Amino acid sequence: MRNSVIPLTDQIKILGVIIDSKLNFIQHVNYAINKASKIFKNLCKFVRPTWGVHPENVECIYRQVIVPIITYAAGIWGTATRFYSVRRALRSFQRSFAIRAIRGFHTISAVAALALAQFAPLHLIINETFHIHNIKRTGTCKELPDDIILYPKSKVRELLHPANRVTINYDEATTQEETTALINPDAPNIFTDGSKKEDGQAGASFVVMREGQQPVIKKFKLCRTATVFMCELFAIAEALKWLTNVNANFTEALIFSDSQSSLKAIQDRSNTDPLVNQIHHLISFLSSIRIIVKFVWSKAHVGIVGNEIADAAAKEAAEKKTATLLNHFPLSHAKRLLRQHTLDAWQCEYESAPQGSVTRSFFPSIFAIAQFRQYIKPSFSVTQILSGHGYHKSYLHKYKITEDDRCPCDDVTPQDVHHLLKSCPIFRKHRETYIMTCLNKNLEPFNMNTVHKSEDAVKYLVEHINQIVNHLKRINGT
Repeated sequence: MRNSVIPLTDQIKILGVIIDSKLNFIQHVNYAINKASKIFKNLCKFVRPTWGVHPENVECIYRQVIVPIITYAAGIWGTATRFYSVRRALRSFQRSFAIRAIRGFHTISAVAALALAQFAPLHLIINETFHIHNIKRTGTCKELPDDIILYPKSKVRELLHPANRVTINYDEATTQEETTALINPDAPNIFTDGSKKEDGQAGASFVVMREGQQPVIKKFKLCRTATVFMCELFAIAEALKWLTNVNANFTEALIFSDSQSSLKAIQDRSNTDPLVNQIHHLISFLSSIRIIVKFVWSKAHVGIVGNEIADAAAKEAAEKKTATLLNHFPLSHAKRLLRQHTLDAWQCEYESAPQGSVTRSFFPSIFAIAQFRQYIKPSFSVTQILSGHGYHKSYLHKYKITEDDRCPCDDVTPQDVHHLLKSCPIFRKHRETYIMTCLNKNLEPFNMNTVHKSEDAVKYLVEHINQIVNHLKRINGT
């Protein structure tokens, strides 16, 4: 070009993604890891097992900075995780961060470190991000029937022209008396509600109440993938449709909803939710034929008659044996399915890995660790016990730091974490206090899956662990 030779290259970088000639994206993964590693190296200056940045801050940096860097544009290159070299590089990088987050020894395996830090393996997170991108692109989810499609956002051109948008406000009614005061005897007073049962069945309904007339009740069965928010909006939209089709011998209508989130969404004149957009169009049309729609938030389950009727009708609608309406799934539903697949795959890797046996002896599942962490946060002492990497002689002898692994309590028993925690007579005092506390609370001592049920048990377990580690550090620490 203009007498200049443009050479062919094996790779090109476009918008932060390295595209290689073979389209395997291995070079991009290495680039992303190197970029994140620079942050990690700077963090290491301020993080040590016994001092430095708090583990929660390390976890925050990992989740809010590192993961977005690694997963950037994973919808394009996510297939690279099929290569073992990519998974190994990701695991090695992630392991270092997890060890800092739990304040553990640098010899802890990736399996145990990721489990104790609750960092899902990066290759699984990348796969999850890749599938989310595909769902957004195709509008379908392989876990759902083909006729259930993604709940899309409305395009800007589909919204009402700003000059035609109606700004709504709503009153509030928290009692039957306040509701009665707001009811207009000469206008339709419509109570709407949406319901989603524990088994996933969803329904919506509205009840029209007018002076001297029988209530009009409409019920709609919705797809199981619908959220409560979608059900509430659907009920309001159907109520407005009813107003457009009924003989208009009124100039005002009131809609009572117990969903503040729905009313606030309708207040947003530029909201791109398709149901909200439909409601905006219906309000505008009714306004053009001189029917003013007023909204009221009515508190749920306080005995307001119209709300109670609508609530019962919505629950009945969810159980109807008819075809479902609104056959869409929100992106949040797909994300929940994909996250569950990620957790299931992580659990399989955790169970089958040859490393991390000590951690598995305390926690058979990833979920059990998540529960435990809600009550006992990672610390230098706790991590030593749960990982099996610490100042005890079984660990030190393995790395040829001590001549033998026998505990001085009898010079026979190996000094491992289970012996120290459950039977070593040197630590009898704190152990007995902990065991008695557990027995008084009907808890099984040393069952990490149930210890969190008692605050006292948690307190004495941590004291017991701290005494063990502090003593070992004085005796065996080098």
